[in-house]
Amino acid sequence: MARCQCRLLENGHGESFSLLFRPRDTFCTDLQGSSVQLPSYGWAKGLLVEQGWAADGFATFLSASAVSGVAVVSGHILVLAADSD
Repeated sequence: MARCQCRLLENGHGESFSLLFRPRDTFCTDLQGSSVQLPSYGWAKGLLVEQGWAADGFATFLSASAVSGVAVVSGHILVLAADSD
C-alpha cells in the first residue's frame, strides 16, 4: 500500500506544507481516523437504539463511543501494518 500523499499547498520548490506544520503522515492519519469515527459512532448508536436502548442514555453514548474507538484504533493498526510492508 502506498503512503498517503496529502498536499494542501505546494510552493514552487516541491515542498509541501500541511495543516499547522504537522508532518504529512500525521495529518493523513488524522483524516483517516476522523473519516471512520463519526460513521462508526452513528452506526453503533443506531444499532443500539434499534435494540431498545434509550436514544439519549449514558450507556448508549458510552457503548457507541467504545465501538467507535475500536474502529479508529483498528484502522490505525491496519494502516501501520500496510506501511511496514
